[in-house]
This record gives sequence, structure tokens and C-alpha cells, in this order.
Amino acid sequence: LLTIQEPERSLHPKFQMKLADMFVSMSKLRKNSFFIETHSEYLVYRFMKLVRDGEISKDDLSFNYVVKTKDGSKIVNLRMNDDGDFIDEWPEGFFSERIEMLME
Repeated sequence: LLTIQEPERSLHPKFQMKLADMFVSMSKLRKNSFFIETHSEYLVYRFMKLVRDGEISKDDLSFNYVVKTKDGSKIVNLRMNDDGDFIDEWPEGFFSERIEMLME
């Protein structure tokens, strides 16, 4: 298991997407598992596309979000369907910010 924090830091979006490809390749070739903490929409979108294209199964990925509650932190798993789309809505502040900005 390789743990990586914000691998997208200081990378052009094109290379952020290539990171997703590399993670998938390394998981297939070397049987590596990754725990990746990211805020990159580009990484997430690329993983979605890789599922949609059949390069990786939705069951090989797990997207989790940590939310603060009055009782402490809670980990929420965001489920994905076979088409690479999320079944569950992302918490406020992810993805919707871009849409709001574009619509202004």
C-alpha cells in the first residue's frame, strides 16, 4: 500500500490526469494499492473516465470524503456506478463551485 498526499500539487492538469493513468497501470502491473489524498477534480474525472472506458472496475476504486460532525469526523463513501458516474452527491464545495463560477 502506497500512501500519497496531494500528488497533483504543482502539476499541470494534463499531468494530473496522467497520474491517474499511472496509478491504474501500477496497480495492474505491480499489484500496488494506493491511498491517495487529493483535491484534484482532474484526477477524479480521469478515474471516472477510466471506469467508463473499462480500463478499471468501479470496484477497484473507493472515493471517500471526511465530514466534520458534532460527534467528530465521519468518513463517507461516495459510490460509483458501472458507467463511471457517481451515485452519491459530492459534499458541498466539490464540483459545484466550478459550475457556479461558469454560470456567473
